[in-house]
Amino acid sequence: MTTCGGFFHSRPAHRLRLSDEGRQEVRLAMEQYGIPENLFRTRKTVAFVWRYRAWGSAVKPIGQPSAESLVDKYSRVFRRLINDFDCHVLITGMNPASQATDLSRAGPKYAPFGLDLPAERCTYLQARNWVADLEILSRCTSAAVMASGISEALDTHRGGGAILMDPPLHYVLVLLKYRVALFDYMTPRGFWRIWSRPHSAGRLYRWIAEDLRRAQK
Repeated sequence: MTTCGGFFHSRPAHRLRLSDEGRQEVRLAMEQYGIPENLFRTRKTVAFVWRYRAWGSAVKPIGQPSAESLVDKYSRVFRRLINDFDCHVLITGMNPASQATDLSRAGPKYAPFGLDLPAERCTYLQARNWVADLEILSRCTSAAVMASGISEALDTHRGGGAILMDPPLHYVLVLLKYRVALFDYMTPRGFWRIWSRPHSAGRLYRWIAEDLRRAQK
């Protein structure tokens, strides 16, 4: 187990396991979202966490591109991945009205819009249960995330490897200040990915595609 600044990536054998009630909640969440039990065995999957920083939040959105430009870019990235890998994208943080039965669960952090993707190749998780959603996302082949608490939890639960997309400068500086071991940024490749800008659609595609190709071997 590696530690840094009090935050650690745990190996699979060291992670907390779901209780019987937790496994039941994950099953119910998958049923509500329409996720087949065999999805993660039969198809490559990509987890995506949307969190757009607003002024007044703990992380200042200095240099953050507009939400419209990011929606367009991420839509192009995931459409290309769907076309090339026949994968399925699981999304949290967006479009809560499409499937949610209790919109109060989603909260104000959820964007009322979604990505421009084929409906049959994407699923929006609707905040039925935070832990259940985290467990579902952790089963995906690859994870691409915006800076947020659930993104950090997802990266930790996966043991690292989540791809951090377009992080605000303030967020990166906080990681450096507290030496938090997240998103593999302390490795040469991870550090280069976080600091090298811009995160173009082509570069994001290549980083996620690398995970999907590795899973084919």
